[in-house]
Amino acid sequence: MKQKTRLKRAFCAFLAAATLLLAGCAGGESAAARPQFSPSGAYSTQSYSRTVRAPLSFLSLDGNHLMVEMRDVSVPEGQTDAQAVIEALISGPQDSRTMRSILSTSVRLVSVEVSGRVANIELSTNYTYYREDEMLKVRVALANTLCQLLDVDYINVYVEGMEPGYLGMPLGACAPTQLDLSLYCDQVIQEQRNITDDDSYEERRVITFYTADPTGTYLIADPREVVIPLTVSGDTVERDYLSTVVQETLKDPLFEGVELAFDPMIQPDADGKRMAMVVLNGRPQNEALAYGALVYAITGFVCNIAYVNIVVEEDGLYSPVTQIEGLLTAGDSLLRRSEFSSLIGNLATLYLPDQEQGRLQAYPASLPQDECQDPERILSELFNGAAERQPLLAGLDGSAVLRAWLSGSTAVVDLSAQFAEACRALSAEEEYLAVYAVVNTLTEISEIDQVQFLIDGQEVEYLSSLNISGPLLRNTGLIAVAAQ
Repeated sequence: MKQKTRLKRAFCAFLAAATLLLAGCAGGESAAARPQFSPSGAYSTQSYSRTVRAPLSFLSLDGNHLMVEMRDVSVPEGQTDAQAVIEALISGPQDSRTMRSILSTSVRLVSVEVSGRVANIELSTNYTYYREDEMLKVRVALANTLCQLLDVDYINVYVEGMEPGYLGMPLGACAPTQLDLSLYCDQVIQEQRNITDDDSYEERRVITFYTADPTGTYLIADPREVVIPLTVSGDTVERDYLSTVVQETLKDPLFEGVELAFDPMIQPDADGKRMAMVVLNGRPQNEALAYGALVYAITGFVCNIAYVNIVVEEDGLYSPVTQIEGLLTAGDSLLRRSEFSSLIGNLATLYLPDQEQGRLQAYPASLPQDECQDPERILSELFNGAAERQPLLAGLDGSAVLRAWLSGSTAVVDLSAQFAEACRALSAEEEYLAVYAVVNTLTEISEIDQVQFLIDGQEVEYLSSLNISGPLLRNTGLIAVAAQ
């Protein structure tokens, strides 16, 4: 969805830039005196207002087809677009004459994570009351709605941190489909029959693995298609889902030098829930990220795994992992998905001025996944990074960001006088790059189309030579082309 608006934005940015140039923004003060500036006051008071246009997928009245209802969904302050849209799906369609809800109003949304190319949706236990064929419909309806909205490729649906699967077998990450709903469900059911009845059938699944971000701080989702191998024990032939996901996870650099000491196994606990046991022959260097990657991958793919028990063999002694420095204090050895959720991150794109090229260079930044859509957090990261990488904005850091909020599709950014003073010390071209580093960075966020600047809470007409009295659109022409 974001990509579809780029050409329109580029054209608007071209017109805006042309207007600024004609007004003499690149050449300093005009010979004619500027007219008296009168602030509009429209953005001087923080007033959050946000709606998102979303393609909500509902069921036809007979339950055999998906029908799309385009709706402007109100996003309450403190919620993400994804949360608000899922709540809208739960509330049901506005047109009840031709369609009905895909989710019961008794279902509660627990959380939404967006990392890499994947969105993870966790629903309340009421979801388990659905028949398994209804679960298929829920998955594809969520995929068709959220993949377009969030610009991701896959979704996973979990219940209490577990993958419910279909008929006891995992389905893997779900991509949107153009197939008719009844045909889609028939294909899934037929595939499961092939898996059960035909040992020669090659089963492929998209499994959501997790790998460390470039800074070694967060885990980023990495969905990959994997062939599920067969294991033969006497006359029994099985598809070993647990071993597959564990072996693939251990190939990640997080587990360098670490291997399985024994084959992983699944055991029931005292409450009847399933637990995966994994025994390693050593400790990874970054235990928090490594164990988090393992727990997330297992519980996110193998059906109905509530816990993972990781045991480490050292000098012939076997010790269950019960504490992880900086993450878990001493407790039981049952590691839950929720205990590692703070480690899930996402990559944001920041733009910094390149004085030599007169362009903006894109840089990836790793942030907690729930902060990648927060304009204030993104700007703080931009200025902190600029202090390290770009002398043009040297002397500025996250403290220059006083506030940032959304007003519709406009990001209102309140910067300190420190930013304005830094811009006044720059040439007109440098000032333009500094301002559009902010604009282009924030318009990477799907909700934001333009940026309105305030200085110390007040609308101003000019920084030095650049007019910032109104909202500024993204300028794609300033972005340096990446080397092939």
